[in-house]
Amino acid sequence: RLGALMVIERNEVLDSYYREGLELDRLPVVPELVVSMMQPPGPLHDGALVIRNDRLVRASTFLPLAEYTRFKLKLGARHRAALGLAERSDAVVVVVSEESGDFRIAHEGQLDGPHSEEILREELLRLTGNA
Repeated sequence: RLGALMVIERNEVLDSYYREGLELDRLPVVPELVVSMMQPPGPLHDGALVIRNDRLVRASTFLPLAEYTRFKLKLGARHRAALGLAERSDAVVVVVSEESGDFRIAHEGQLDGPHSEEILREELLRLTGNA
């Protein structure tokens, strides 16, 4: 299975939260490009992919982590990173579990899901104002 972490910025520009990674030159969001960036063992597969105004702006970026103490469930680093940014900003963060293949959405300090592909699509459209 393929794990993934994708940040969709909304109103706030979040550059101060991103660590390391590669700054991109505002590439178009093309499914084949996104999938190729997430494929191991490629150099960009670790960390988050950041989307701003329908453009890819960063890849392989590390996010602030949420604290373990709040959770009843054990969360891995990818899920903690998604929730950590959602706690600090208005971003919508999609996380795909490498272990289970589940899709979850972190926003407004919460982690929702798991979602089917159809529900994920509907929720992303609603949360980004494209519904």
